[in-house]
Amino acid sequence: MGSVVDAANKEVNGTSSAKKPNVIFVLGGPGSGKGTQCAYIVEHFGYTHLSAGDLLRAEIKSGSENGTMIQNMIKEGKIVPSEVTIKLLQKAIQENGNDKFLIDGFPRNEENRAAFEKVTEIEPKFVLFFDCPEEEMERRLLGRNQGREDDNIETIRKRFKVFLESSLPVIQYYEAKGKVRKIHAAKPIEDVFQEVKAVFSPEAEKILELTNLLTFYLGCSLGSSVSKEISRLIDQECVLCSTGIETHHHLFFECEYSSSIWKHFVQAILPATPLNVHSAAAMISHFRHPSQAPPVIKLIFQSVIYLIWKERNARVFTSASTSAAGLRSALDRLIRDRLLSFPSPDPTPSLLQFYFSGPRPP
Repeated sequence: MGSVVDAANKEVNGTSSAKKPNVIFVLGGPGSGKGTQCAYIVEHFGYTHLSAGDLLRAEIKSGSENGTMIQNMIKEGKIVPSEVTIKLLQKAIQENGNDKFLIDGFPRNEENRAAFEKVTEIEPKFVLFFDCPEEEMERRLLGRNQGREDDNIETIRKRFKVFLESSLPVIQYYEAKGKVRKIHAAKPIEDVFQEVKAVFSPEAEKILELTNLLTFYLGCSLGSSVSKEISRLIDQECVLCSTGIETHHHLFFECEYSSSIWKHFVQAILPATPLNVHSAAAMISHFRHPSQAPPVIKLIFQSVIYLIWKERNARVFTSASTSAAGLRSALDRLIRDRLLSFPSPDPTPSLLQFYFSGPRPP
């Protein structure tokens, strides 16, 4: 007798010629606002919203044996087996006439992710990650009063713990592939949706292409071992600032040391410092005049990533360190040397002259 996953696979992939759906994973801690924002995306961009949590709760309500098992696991703050959730998701996709889906609250761990991709042969277009502080999520959950069994303080905190231990590695996996779109979800609903809309705008396709290019730059700068190295060290403290856990986002964009480098080198060109690879791509794509800006920003991006990674390794393996001011000077020399060999898109000013019009290290 075949497994649940085998059955789901047959249901969805009944014909090899069937067009694969466009899938976006929507992830974030409990209470981060995923459901609310998904409703807005459905209204404005025509996606079908599939909530793994809603599908599981509907199964519980049905009174089936599966439903009883799911209910007991949720009470204990555990993650429901992949086979069960995949079957529910696949059935929902098969019965829907749309080809664009938001899958909310799944995958919850690496095993979920690997099983979904193996069964469906689908990789998500990207992951929409709603980043929200635990204090804010707890306040929202305790205040929403929806009568859900898992909306009590003890279970809520168990769910936070499960999310941190199980779901963050999924985000880090897709982040290394340049597929995470991070949304700052602690803001008011409308402000959050303004950030979400930028991800789904018509220009986002061009930004996605540029994101892939910048991710390629990052890979060239760091070498093929970067993903394994970051994964190996995700539970360690960031060696650059000692105030956060070392993740891709934190190390290169969020830590105080790294962000000070970005602020210095892009503040005269960009409206804000990049928060991740995608936001860097978005900022570059918005600049058409002067024509020197995109190539200079791309070079700054590649050079900053390269030297931050080099500094991180020096601190980990040799205990040597360079101050932020020292790294800015080294970065300035590297950028100037590279720009000397770059052809300028316009005769004047040259790329080097354009760069000199920006901020200079002290």
